[in-house]
Amino acid sequence: MRISFALGFLLLLFACNKSTNESISEMSSSEAAALKSKLIKLETQKDSLQVLLEEYHLANQLSWFGDMESRSFKDIGIEEPKKYLIDALRNNPSVIPIDGVLGGTMFFTDIEVLGTKWIIASYEDGHIMGRSIFTYQVNPKTLEVEFAVLDQVSDF
Repeated sequence: MRISFALGFLLLLFACNKSTNESISEMSSSEAAALKSKLIKLETQKDSLQVLLEEYHLANQLSWFGDMESRSFKDIGIEEPKKYLIDALRNNPSVIPIDGVLGGTMFFTDIEVLGTKWIIASYEDGHIMGRSIFTYQVNPKTLEVEFAVLDQVSDF
């Protein structure tokens, strides 16, 4: 019984694969050229939409970390403070207050620096997600950043 089922399945699989290959090989060069042209047009449209989306996000992004907050960081040698803080948090996933599930590894997704004391960040592992407000301090001698969770919302 199992053998006949397996043979039937293999025949069905072979028949489907053969008809697909025949359809592709039967395509005329003009049809292939038309599909290639359509693909190029769609890729161009996708790229244009991506640029518009990025411009929209930049134009509508409320920044909580500006020149005023940057001064104290620049005084201790950190030239791009916002990037420095985001990179420091992103490279420190051990501060995420929940563990990944089903073999997932937690990582940060969106991070926003909220002035000289706080950062809000979203994180996930592909199965669950959360968001936390972190407080941070920068050691002026070593430039190491220390994070602590103030509050969190998990698994939403």
